[in-house]
Amino acid sequence: MEQEEKLKTTATAMVSDFKVQTFGGAEQTTDTVVAMDNVESIINDWSSMSKKVANLTIAQYGPPNEATQSRLIWYNNG
Repeated sequence: MEQEEKLKTTATAMVSDFKVQTFGGAEQTTDTVVAMDNVESIINDWSSMSKKVANLTIAQYGPPNEATQSRLIWYNNG
C-alpha cells in the first residue's frame, strides 16, 4: 500500500506542476523589481550565510520582484 500512495502522490504533484507551468500559478506575479538599495537594506540584518545566498541569487537572476524583511521573491526566472 505504501508504494501505491507514493505513486499517487507523485502523479498528483506532476499534474499540479504541469498545470502551473502551462496555465500559471495561483499567485499574481509582477514584472517589476525591488530597488537594490531596498534589497541591501533588508538583507543587511540577515545572517552571513543568508546574505551570501541572497547575493549569489541576485547575481544569477537580478533584483527580486518582491522583498519582505524575511524573504526575497523572484517570479518566472526559468
